[in-house]
Amino acid sequence: MTVDRGCFCGCGEEAELGRRFVQGHDVTAAAALRAVEELRLPHQLAVLGFGPERSVVEAAVREAGWVRCSGCAYVGPSATHTCTDAPVGDQSPTTALRAESGAAQGRLLPGAADPTWETVPLHLRQ
Repeated sequence: MTVDRGCFCGCGEEAELGRRFVQGHDVTAAAALRAVEELRLPHQLAVLGFGPERSVVEAAVREAGWVRCSGCAYVGPSATHTCTDAPVGDQSPTTALRAESGAAQGRLLPGAADPTWETVPLHLRQ
């Protein structure tokens, strides 16, 4: 059985095992698709059911683990959040906190009440 590992952008290069694109080619392919199909972001959002009445950002916070920081205006993946201005004691599920000790010292982690902790094995939470 042969596994096709050609990059999905159509460049002819071979993608790494387990990937569909050569690194960076997904961004180029997405831009090219928008140019060819003339699909603009509002249209794409509307097709997926998002818009003024249903926020894609709120869906990302609820469903994709994004954070909404109470200390700044940041909304996005917790790994890229660098704010240290969250109010002391703020443990809302969407507030990332900087670890003070242990292997994660200095890294931003979800707040203690964040439901994503339920998926982490107990021995790794301590």
